[in-house]
Amino acid sequence: MAFVKKSAGRQQARRPFTRNLTNEINPYNPVPGQDTYPTSSVLPRDRGLGFDSFNRMDLPAHQPETENESAAASSSRRDGNDVYIWDSDDLPSDLRPGSDSDEVPVRSKKRKRSRKSSKGKGKAYADSTNSPSDSESEAEHYKSKRVQMTPLPATLKDATLGDRMLWFWKLEGKSWAAIRREYERITKKTYRESTLSVRFHLMKRSFANNGALELPDEYYQQNPEESYLKNISNRAKQYVEYCEVMMEADKEIAPKRFEAAARIFESRGKKMTPAAIKRKFANMRAMGMDVHPSERRRLMAEEPPNQGGMADLVPEDLTTTIKDAVDREVTEEEVVAAGALVEVAGLVQYPDSE
Repeated sequence: MAFVKKSAGRQQARRPFTRNLTNEINPYNPVPGQDTYPTSSVLPRDRGLGFDSFNRMDLPAHQPETENESAAASSSRRDGNDVYIWDSDDLPSDLRPGSDSDEVPVRSKKRKRSRKSSKGKGKAYADSTNSPSDSESEAEHYKSKRVQMTPLPATLKDATLGDRMLWFWKLEGKSWAAIRREYERITKKTYRESTLSVRFHLMKRSFANNGALELPDEYYQQNPEESYLKNISNRAKQYVEYCEVMMEADKEIAPKRFEAAARIFESRGKKMTPAAIKRKFANMRAMGMDVHPSERRRLMAEEPPNQGGMADLVPEDLTTTIKDAVDREVTEEEVVAAGALVEVAGLVQYPDSE
């Protein structure tokens, strides 16, 4: 009972419910101090939300009307300016509610879309000669042709006369209209200014990827967002320089290399000239044979047996292991010798063995 009284007290402390069931004309009594609309027996009233919220379940129950009331209601509707939705006096007989005619008139000819010209969308063809053929699809007809130009040069030395003109004229700050006219005069081909602009930017990236991009410092000051191209070009230039140096070193070492191979063959009891060794070596590489012993994979039978992972032990751990295994005293010389033997054994180390 105490719990019931306590809950009843809480209910009394709350804001009173705004519904007034005793008033049948206005079933909702608005909260004082809030803007409301005039009372109505059809629309629900404000329930403390600050606006009129509509809920179909809150409408009053529909009461069946008598014949006199329905006639009076219909006459009152027609007397006003608003037309009732079911006023069918002015409608055709086949569209009046309850008519026996369910047929809907159908157009004799279907509506067709106007054909579009290749000059632009929404424009009809002036004559039937410009219309696409039946075999050609609409997508292929309106598909724009791809602009074909010469391949991008890797460096400025490899560029054609038109690309060189495009490069230097743009760095000099000339307009795209002048560049387009000169490019058309040199190449005898017509391109848009946007196409030449894209080609200029692609040439910059191509030169940077090949380490051959050379732009003045003023250009990077005016376009700081393109400073990354300078870094790419410097890295590529350094890589190209290293490759060139190594190739020259290989050319110098190659004769001495085969001479040393001939001496090794002679020490093994075989007499071969450096030229014969070079020719044999080239034939083996052409056949796809593995001629680098350091890159060969050892067979399973050639793998040394696993000795418990002693190769991973440091000298201090190795000393502790040996002392635990034997009772005699182990000297430092024995520890060093054991470590050297383990390294010479060439045991396979597994990185994930830890």
